[in-house]
Amino acid sequence: TGPQCYIMDCAPPACENYYVPEGECCPRCPVACTKDAKICPDGSVVGRDSRNNCEFFPCPVLTVGDGRRHGPVPEKAETASERLSRLAGEFPDHPSTAVLIFLVAAVTGIVLVIALLVYLIWLVRVTLAAMATNKGNAPNTA
Repeated sequence: TGPQCYIMDCAPPACENYYVPEGECCPRCPVACTKDAKICPDGSVVGRDSRNNCEFFPCPVLTVGDGRRHGPVPEKAETASERLSRLAGEFPDHPSTAVLIFLVAAVTGIVLVIALLVYLIWLVRVTLAAMATNKGNAPNTA
């Protein structure tokens, strides 16, 4: 399919004093492409080029021994949505990493708050005990 045209700075059907068929873009007006990304074989991501019929920008060319990536290079680059769908299908029963990080952080936070409360209670008890002990030993200044 061709680019999805979003007309900016021009109003069809007339553009710069000539007729443009309904649904077509004015030749000199900007074209906005869909927000999609392609994941290249080297792991980099490229977007769509509005000046090239909304085709994806070319992926970087990998050269042997450039040190950028180890392991086999897939023959076909996949879009981000294709990769997400594939990964979701491969791991349907596993929670996402973000959820795990959130849960670990929440549990760690709760443990730290409990430890702080226990320490504060201990500190108040020790301070009150020390004050009670020193009250009986205080010198009489009257």
